[in-house]
Amino acid sequence: MDQVTTKQQKSIYHIFIWIAVLSLIMIGLLEWGYIAGGRAFGNYKVYTGLVPWCTWIVMTYLATRPKWFTSRYNLGDMYKVHRALGIATVAVIAFHLYLYFGKATKSILGWWGGYVALTSFSIATI
Repeated sequence: MDQVTTKQQKSIYHIFIWIAVLSLIMIGLLEWGYIAGGRAFGNYKVYTGLVPWCTWIVMTYLATRPKWFTSRYNLGDMYKVHRALGIATVAVIAFHLYLYFGKATKSILGWWGGYVALTSFSIATI
């Protein structure tokens, strides 16, 4: 008799759930600090900067090639995760800069920073 083996469906994008959980924890700590300090809370501009920061932490951790991740996924899947995280992070950072600086003329790099981000975003999606 042939044994039926079922292949477990592996989603490489479940890492986004980890980023969401880490971001929610960091936002909760930030809000707790605001309330404890007596300041107003609910600053969504800060949240759009905090989410890419949490993504950067997760990407840095994945760059160490943890054993649990490399045993489940191969190196090509790790590159796919890195690419997806990079694209999502650039999009959220661009939104964050737009919220804070408006037309990006006040930023250090000026319009050139926007052009560089747009070019790297385009290259990453190809």
